[in-house]
Amino acid sequence: MRGTVDLVAPIQAIVSDTRAVMRASQERRAALPPELAAAATADTTNSNSTAEGDPGGGEDDTISLPDKVFPFIEFNTHPPQFEERPRDQRVMSDRVASFTCRATGSPEPKIQWRKNNRRINGNSRLIVVQVPGGSILRIEPVKYQRDEAVYECVVENAAGDTIKASAKLEVLSDDRKHSTFTFGRV
Repeated sequence: MRGTVDLVAPIQAIVSDTRAVMRASQERRAALPPELAAAATADTTNSNSTAEGDPGGGEDDTISLPDKVFPFIEFNTHPPQFEERPRDQRVMSDRVASFTCRATGSPEPKIQWRKNNRRINGNSRLIVVQVPGGSILRIEPVKYQRDEAVYECVVENAAGDTIKASAKLEVLSDDRKHSTFTFGRV
């Protein structure tokens, strides 16, 4: 017949895989300590299948263990916490400024930088370097007025709230037209 698909082979493969999974489940159950095996067996459900051609012989061999069986399973998630926050800086124009931000948490937190509440993606002067447990924002060369801003380290992971720490960069000009100092005689 035209347009017919032979499903016998794929179905046989699924049945074979299902039986292998059921055998592995029974082997794991047999390897449990006696007190856990008793709890596992007590919570096992057998049901009669009415499906035609049921590969499991009419039994549901799935096992559902109560929460008390595996009390040692612990989800180690922790919200992010700062280990090091960026610090305020005063830098001469055309020099280098670096901000460091380090944080812990589980899962490992993601760190991003913002300048005046705008995300920094990095470019040839603003470089973001991810290091183990943290991130460094390097500004080179620092430009008078252009780079003077509040820089913020934003840390987040799936286990908790987003945390933020900010630092101000003050850029000092070495150009006399921007200087507030008077040189010479008064």
